[in-house]
Amino acid sequence: MRVLQIHKTFRLTGGADTFFFKTCDLLAEHGHEVAHFSTKHPQNRPSPFANYFVDGFTEGGVNHLSMAQKAKGFFNGIYSFDAKESLSRLVQDFKPDLAHAHSFNYQLSPSIFDVFRKSGIPLVVTLHDYHFICGAATLYVDGALCERCRGGRHYNLLRHSCYWNLPASLMATVSHYVHDARRTWSVPSKLLSPSRFLQGKLIEFGIPASSIAPTVGTRALVFHQTCPMNSTAATTRPPWMSWRISASLAVIHGITASPAEGCGRKQGGHDPATGALGHL
Repeated sequence: MRVLQIHKTFRLTGGADTFFFKTCDLLAEHGHEVAHFSTKHPQNRPSPFANYFVDGFTEGGVNHLSMAQKAKGFFNGIYSFDAKESLSRLVQDFKPDLAHAHSFNYQLSPSIFDVFRKSGIPLVVTLHDYHFICGAATLYVDGALCERCRGGRHYNLLRHSCYWNLPASLMATVSHYVHDARRTWSVPSKLLSPSRFLQGKLIEFGIPASSIAPTVGTRALVFHQTCPMNSTAATTRPPWMSWRISASLAVIHGITASPAEGCGRKQGGHDPATGALGHL
């Protein structure tokens, strides 16, 4: 199967990056074709798809940007036409059977979801934080848990300057209002939640339970059936990482091979992705 992996960074900066790279590795080890979409950076890992990457920025690098670059970054954080156009070209050239997004804000922006609105290509998103319901992605501010934005009250992002600083919080506020109005969050076929707590919070904030697939619990056992314990994949990553990755892939398999659930890609009553994944 041809899988397009999307993440805002293509170098190791934290846990989400590790999970992203391990997912790409595990798919490749099982014979699937993997394409990448991300942002440019001098420390990026090599990728045959690097020409499709778009300009990005880091928190530390923002202070060195010109005012014009900062202004562009502000608007790109809300809706990046550059990311949407470049990803569209990659989708057209690579022709994926499935797209799997990870962290995307505020580098790639939710504009990338528009590529999949009418493409017929299933999109799944692994949730690495609370961004869908919290512009700061933390549900935490001023030393305490925070749910002030519940019910679409995103102005609290700006009021409390939750994200980086005041300008960045304004960008996050506008972004959430824009994409709430455009129903951007409803584009993915499934949201993959690594914890029951996160899953519960999404539901409390109004995300339909049917759109969320947990990657914890019994699905974690898939790893032991799909990856020989003496393989490179099994011996070079911690068990929790393998279980979570395989749980995610089990959900992905269900999306591509179960069009009856309304998530698979169908054309004329036939789902071309059915059976393409095979056995992970």
